[in-house]
Amino acid sequence: MSKNSIPIDILLKIYPLPEKIEFKDYKIPITKEMKISLKHLESLSQQTILLSENKINNLEKLKSFRYNLEEKVRILKGKRENLWRKRKRETNPEIKEKITHEIGDLKVLIKKTNKDIVNCYEIENRTILLKNQLELEKSKEIVKGKNKDRSKIR
Repeated sequence: MSKNSIPIDILLKIYPLPEKIEFKDYKIPITKEMKISLKHLESLSQQTILLSENKINNLEKLKSFRYNLEEKVRILKGKRENLWRKRKRETNPEIKEKITHEIGDLKVLIKKTNKDIVNCYEIENRTILLKNQLELEKSKEIVKGKNKDRSKIR
C-alpha cells in the first residue's frame, strides 16, 4: 500500500459512519454527500460480489437467478410460518426454545436472500437504463452523421 492510499476497508465497510475519518495526521469530516456516496459504493460492491460469486454475465442469467432467489424466499417463509405454528402449539419449553432458534436462523437467511433480490433488481434496472442511454447516444451519432453527409452534398 502506498503512503497516500486510503485502505479499502475505510471505503467499503464503515458502519456506523464516524463523524471524521482519521488518516495519519489528517482528520476529514464526513459530509452528508460523502455518506450517501459511501453507501452507494457499498451497494455497488455487494452487487459486484453477487455477480462474480454466481458467475452471472448477462441479463437472462440475472433474471433466472433472481427468480430462483424469490422461490427460495417463498419456501423459507413457508417453513418459518410452519415453525411459528408449531411453536405456538408446543408446551415443552426446551422444544419451544429450539424452534425459536430455528426461526431466528431462517430470519437471517431470509434477510440475506431479500438483500440479494434487491441487488438483482438494482443491477437489472441500471443495466436497462444504461442500455437505453447507449442506444440513444448511437441514434444521435447516426443523425449527426446523416446531417454531415447532407451538408457535404450541398
